[in-house]
Amino acid sequence: MITRTQQQLIDRQIQDWLSRNRKKTEVKQKVHPVITISREWGAQGSEIASLIKEKLGERWQVWDKEIINAVAKKADVRSEMIKLVDEKSQSKFELFFKSFFGKEIFSQSEYRRHVTAILLALGHHGYTIILDRGSNFVLPYAFRVRVVASRKYRILSLQEKDKVTEEEALFLMRQSDHEKANFVKQVFNENLNDPWNYDLCIKTNYISEKTVAEIIVQGAKDKLGKLA
Repeated sequence: MITRTQQQLIDRQIQDWLSRNRKKTEVKQKVHPVITISREWGAQGSEIASLIKEKLGERWQVWDKEIINAVAKKADVRSEMIKLVDEKSQSKFELFFKSFFGKEIFSQSEYRRHVTAILLALGHHGYTIILDRGSNFVLPYAFRVRVVASRKYRILSLQEKDKVTEEEALFLMRQSDHEKANFVKQVFNENLNDPWNYDLCIKTNYISEKTVAEIIVQGAKDKLGKLA
């Protein structure tokens, strides 16, 4: 069982590592190629990731919800527990639950420690397309993409895909944006929407998913070199 002091030490080491590597984003490193995609909900990021994999071949893998299972296995907890904190800020409810009942729940700092370890392992292996989870901050040498779309486009996309009303889509969209932005701020002390945190920012309103995938692949080749 890791003590609080040990956990704090690990957290400081992770923050030191992130700080050092953010300063090296322009330095060429001999690493296996990785593409990270930070996406707004409803901007077709998942579909674009699948198309990129098709273009790059079987060697490449997409990691999205699979990260939840990997973190759960590493932390030896149920995946349902990971979902409570996955890309979410530490809520007042969690703090209340912890203080009132005196029970330890899977904390945000634990999540950060485990998800960072998983992302570093994926980065070391390479040939990976990673969706969200602050992967662009952990792996600055990757080709880092931000996929966005207009509010109207995203609402229509969510209505069609998730079969929800316009009001429900708007609520879910705002909730997702708020949680992801707060998560990145709390965990990485960064601004999710700052374009300087990415190599490519692309708006998907008027560009087909196929074209977006082609642009990303070409950009990744320019930064990373050979992708196969």
